[in-house]
Amino acid sequence: MAKQLSKQPRFTEPNPETFFIDVMRWTNLASEEVPVYKVDTRQLDRWLSEFWHMEPHLAGVLNSVISIDANRGWTLTGGRNQVMRWTQILHNWMAAPGVAGWRPGCSASALSYYTSNLGGVVEIGRDGKSGPVRKLYHVDPTMCHMTGIPSTPLAYSPGNGKEQKWVEADYLRVVSMPSILEKMRGIGYCALMRCLTLAQIMVAVYLHDKEQLGARAPRGLLLLSGVNERQWEQAMTSRKAKLEGEGYQYFNAVATLMSSGMEQLDAKLIALSNLPANFDLQKFTSMLMYGYALCFGYDPSEFYPVQFGSLGRGTEGEVQHMKATSKGGMNFALSMQEQLQREDVLPPTLAYEFEERDDEGMIMQAQAADAWVTTYRNAREAGLQVDGQGSISREEMRVLLSEQGIIPREWTFQAEEVEATDEEEAETQMKERLLELPSIWKAAERFPEEPIVRYSYPGQKIRVLWKRADELFRPRVFRLKHKRAKDEVVYYEEGDVKITDADVARSITNAGKRVSADYAALLNAGKWEEKV
Repeated sequence: MAKQLSKQPRFTEPNPETFFIDVMRWTNLASEEVPVYKVDTRQLDRWLSEFWHMEPHLAGVLNSVISIDANRGWTLTGGRNQVMRWTQILHNWMAAPGVAGWRPGCSASALSYYTSNLGGVVEIGRDGKSGPVRKLYHVDPTMCHMTGIPSTPLAYSPGNGKEQKWVEADYLRVVSMPSILEKMRGIGYCALMRCLTLAQIMVAVYLHDKEQLGARAPRGLLLLSGVNERQWEQAMTSRKAKLEGEGYQYFNAVATLMSSGMEQLDAKLIALSNLPANFDLQKFTSMLMYGYALCFGYDPSEFYPVQFGSLGRGTEGEVQHMKATSKGGMNFALSMQEQLQREDVLPPTLAYEFEERDDEGMIMQAQAADAWVTTYRNAREAGLQVDGQGSISREEMRVLLSEQGIIPREWTFQAEEVEATDEEEAETQMKERLLELPSIWKAAERFPEEPIVRYSYPGQKIRVLWKRADELFRPRVFRLKHKRAKDEVVYYEEGDVKITDADVARSITNAGKRVSADYAALLNAGKWEEKV
């Protein structure tokens, strides 16, 4: 075993025996006190909110998950004035009186999302009954329940006031695993409930021999010959103190069958149940920590010092880590993003996005891109050489790379680009992606004289993308040095600006992406000649 370098428990593996005792105590308490899972979640959610503190290892996992969500990056893009106003709203999210900010508000909603079946609820503070959004407030999910009434789907019961009926415009709600049953009114099955069920099953497997979960069947049959029942009871009574002192208090689970007579004394124990082969506390600890991680949708290495285990090692473990970081871990973030992007919440002229890509995902994407480049290069070099060119021309290779998403589609036109820096190239690709969002074009239409800016968190930086929004509607000038083909037609040329027939064709293609199919067909139509 590796030497322990830190005195802090969070940097070392948990002690298997201590871990098992904590989990066993937690599950035993749950089996006695857990309320019924039903459509009115207030009683169960209140119990869950107080109950999860009692399992320190699960509390550590929950803290890590919430920290990831609260510190996840996001961007807000649109007109300058709207971006500034909404940045102020998001950074004044009220988690409690005197506690405001993006991190506190997001943490409170994430905690509700993972530990309550109703989910995370955020009140929308509006300027008037149906006015614009001015502030966001966290709501205690243990004081809410779903009514099943379409006009007022949520009811809020404050501790010192009358119950309130809220319409959809009054709140946001994110829920984990919402039920498909109509009678359950969209309540979920939170990660904490999934972890509790898993822990109960794991403890039941380990303690099924000791009848800790209410089993009534005997552990086995003890067949005695030559000893009557009175003699057996006297012998057991005299040894009771010793048995309990040595921790063998579970022998009362053995059933006995007696007979008396002159027969020779004989005893046989027939076991009715056995633990799985090679089952030990260390494996119990690792398997349960893996299970906790899967319930939250993360890789176990986020919370537990995984070296190897039953879920695989080496490449298999890396692949599972890649999958976990890009799927389950984004459930809360993407759910919140969808709620914020509702038409009655965030203006349609703003684009709000959580950062989805992580370091591992970027590395994996770069490796895939490198593999495709190598494949196409080898295919090009393997062909017969004709006029210095392989079987795949340079232009054809660009088309193939653009289809894989490695380079922008615009680079497939026959042109020789001026060498650009990595920063300029990244900004160009970012702008091309933003131009695919309808909210950016809506912002340009509504606020043509304002600059289009992008706010990024947690860096808290504002970046000007276009100095005026109406620049998006002007003809796009490509300041790239083109090779002049023999049949190239130049429509305009002055200084560094030159417009050729290739530029016109490119503009038509880009315009066709932003209009309907009928208008695109008109753009690509040939010259109309009037018949005399």
